[in-house]
Amino acid sequence: MISLNSQAGKVYAITEHGSYQIKKKLYEVAELLSPDFVKISRSEFVNLNYLDHLELTVQGTIALKLKNGTTTFVARRCVKNLKERLGI
Repeated sequence: MISLNSQAGKVYAITEHGSYQIKKKLYEVAELLSPDFVKISRSEFVNLNYLDHLELTVQGTIALKLKNGTTTFVARRCVKNLKERLGI
């Protein structure tokens, strides 16, 4: 699994093969995730094994570029945790 996110009250698991809706709450699924996942916002977890690189945007936010070509952004309150996990 590449990432896990919540949109409009529904939880989705993003994989290499597509997006799948999960019938559990985000916090319930988050408890089952491997240590490879890191919380990057209130509604999204990302697998660090699929992280390609980081980019600093003009607005000062951090954009995560994933190996599948998608881009997602780190919430300011989650930056410290991400940096600790990456060792920066």
